[in-house]
Amino acid sequence: MEYQNFSLHHIPSGNEQPYCQQTIERLPRRPVEGDPVAFCAMSDPVDAAERVTLLWSRDNWKTTLYSEASCLGNSDSVGNRGTDRYWTAMIPGQSSDDEIVYKLVANSGLSQVSTEDFTFTPLRKIQYKTLSSCEIHEGHVYLIYESGLDDSEKNSPELQICLSCSDDGAFSYSLGFDRQRSTEKSSFIIEDENENDSIFLYKSGGFTLSIEKERGAFRITHDTRGGELYFSGEAEVLQDKSGLWETELFFKALPDEGFYGMGERYNCLNQRGQVLYNRVYEQYTNQRLKTYMPIPFLFTSRQSGIFIDTERNIRFDLCSFSENRWSFRAEQEGDEHLRVSVFLGKPARMIRDFTELTGKPAALPDWAFGLWMSANEWNTQKRVEEVAARTEELDIPVKVLVIEAWSDETTFYIWNGANYAPRDPRKAPELKDFDFSQSTYWKDPKRMIEKLHSQGIKLVLWQIPVVKATDDENPQHRLDEEYVKSNGLCAMDEQGEPYNVRPGWFKGSLLADFTNPETAPWWMSRREYLLKEMGVDGFKTDGGEHLWGEGVSFSNGKKGDQMINSYPETYIRAYSDFVRRVKGDDGLTFSRSGYTGIQSSPCHWAGDQNSTWLAYRSAFMAMMNSGLSGIPFIGWDIGGFSGEIPTAELYLRSAAASVFCPIMQYHTENNEWQEPCIDRTPWNIAQQQKAPEVIPIFRKWAKLRDRLLPYIVSEAAYCTETGEPLIRPMLIDFWEDSRARELTDQFLFGRSLLVAPQFSEGALERTVYLPEGLWTDAWSEEKYSGPCTINCETPLDSLPLFVRSSPSDFLSPGLFDNLK
Repeated sequence: MEYQNFSLHHIPSGNEQPYCQQTIERLPRRPVEGDPVAFCAMSDPVDAAERVTLLWSRDNWKTTLYSEASCLGNSDSVGNRGTDRYWTAMIPGQSSDDEIVYKLVANSGLSQVSTEDFTFTPLRKIQYKTLSSCEIHEGHVYLIYESGLDDSEKNSPELQICLSCSDDGAFSYSLGFDRQRSTEKSSFIIEDENENDSIFLYKSGGFTLSIEKERGAFRITHDTRGGELYFSGEAEVLQDKSGLWETELFFKALPDEGFYGMGERYNCLNQRGQVLYNRVYEQYTNQRLKTYMPIPFLFTSRQSGIFIDTERNIRFDLCSFSENRWSFRAEQEGDEHLRVSVFLGKPARMIRDFTELTGKPAALPDWAFGLWMSANEWNTQKRVEEVAARTEELDIPVKVLVIEAWSDETTFYIWNGANYAPRDPRKAPELKDFDFSQSTYWKDPKRMIEKLHSQGIKLVLWQIPVVKATDDENPQHRLDEEYVKSNGLCAMDEQGEPYNVRPGWFKGSLLADFTNPETAPWWMSRREYLLKEMGVDGFKTDGGEHLWGEGVSFSNGKKGDQMINSYPETYIRAYSDFVRRVKGDDGLTFSRSGYTGIQSSPCHWAGDQNSTWLAYRSAFMAMMNSGLSGIPFIGWDIGGFSGEIPTAELYLRSAAASVFCPIMQYHTENNEWQEPCIDRTPWNIAQQQKAPEVIPIFRKWAKLRDRLLPYIVSEAAYCTETGEPLIRPMLIDFWEDSRARELTDQFLFGRSLLVAPQFSEGALERTVYLPEGLWTDAWSEEKYSGPCTINCETPLDSLPLFVRSSPSDFLSPGLFDNLK
């Protein structure tokens, strides 16, 4: 084949996927001075290029430098077309004083092509290790740090840290590169400022701030709460000529100091040794270190915690390579000051203080704490009514049914199969606009909802915040799409055009901009008839992780580098406010993604999980970490929702454990209606796995959940009042007990029930650690005095469950008897 016409592709930031870079990018996307840089490209056809050369210059092409690219990938001896190949060239690290211009040139042997010119200026690296001044002004303590740069060569900005303590005992500090004075109230007074001493000492309430005069290291302690935060006095800044900064602060760590919180993390509770990114991200199954709900709040076993008040990305290095220091690196822009709140005390106290600052969890209606049932393939009225009847027939109490595939899959507010005349997008639809008589999907959805309600079942419908990209010529959808574009109700890209979703899920769709005050009223008006006229009880607000691209813009003036994290909270809050306005306290949203403050729009689930034992363990880790981060009302899909159906053992073990989750739900992904059916209903698991015992055992757990509702509702009220979690890792209640603090396979559900699920495949016993206090076995009523370790049998229809002394009034004798 002759290659007279071919092209060469290089995009410096690719599609801006946060965790994976493409083979056409610059590596790294934002080079740092002194660090080498790689440039990757691909030809089209992929094997067209015989040679690729990088041309670059520091002086706008007055002098041109060359670097030959290497060909990487899979190819046979003759380089057949269709193989996986790309080219990469490197240059050594450059100075932050130089603007680098470059392009890549490819030669096929028959013709030559070139990319356009690209430019970058390496980030400037500035280190701060010396305190130049310390002063107190109107109760605030201001620390000014000098860089290690020679100012005769480079004009480096000063780093200012302003430490404040309000009258109500809230401690915070802010970082900036100018000498701004805080306008907030602060009450620090000088305790000791002896010039001959090596420290400055300040007091406010119970807080003590001691500052080392030479390095500027400081310690924050509290007289009664205990705890200590120790800043090392070292900081490193990466400076962009455009005005973006990345500031990294380093803190002293104890050899065995543990780190907790940081949102919904699936790997473990104690994050020591990890590097975590504060980035909302959709990872379909196997999330590990990635998360739908990062929260920039952490606390340590030193009884100190911080909350970084930013919407931007943060990198936490929690002693990954150094045993004696941890750090966070956060982005700032221009004269923006980064605010960090400090908490001292035991974990429960720090979580309470954090949610006092960011919002207490909103209350859920009582029915939300019953069993939920769902499957993506329940996409007809006939199927929904069948499963509702089946669960009633089997005497399995259900409180909520979720329908995902209910809509036309384009508008996401019109029932699939409904006949109607397209209408002006300025006019809200009404139930009377739709004719269901000819529908093969939903013959009479209003009657179906009324019937579900008569069975004691609430209905939640699925939603997504996009205007879908589709080839389907749905006239109403096209009218809506044009209305959204022409009225600026969607996010915009760098060129001022509507942003098209870049990730694979709903790729190419428009993303609703809920920062525009006109978006939510219009968007929700499409859906109001569902709540008001049809009686729908809430929405499953899926997605929210669709935003890639730092330059994407929103109506509130913010760009993608901020909205990347705050978008889910903005979207879900719009739905939550809408549901509250129409339904009062008797509706809810059920969401996957979130960020700081998302606990004010409950409830949530832990994303997409495979039906594996590892996913089962990981989901519980994610729920416990969410609770430690101020998000108390969260669940997962019993037995996992994707892949092959779970074994009967996995299904029953996870069902037993899920009785003691804030939200108890089973759910199944779409299987294109193939046989065999993969629904995670107990009767389908029993049938497919040839395990009839599944139904009576699952019924037992569903009935126990039903009996526990008064207790759960009572404990949930405590959560909304305090911000403390409902699924409580042992460290919440037994912080002083070093053994209890490290346990991750048992927890408290509420303050009175200790639960020890069976997380090991094939195991019929396990050990349980009972901390100090009197404990009663819920099944045998045998009593134990802790601390003690006991060995418990775990037959398939049981799990170790213990009632704490002085239990809740709602845990009466006999509650756990006769569950059939």
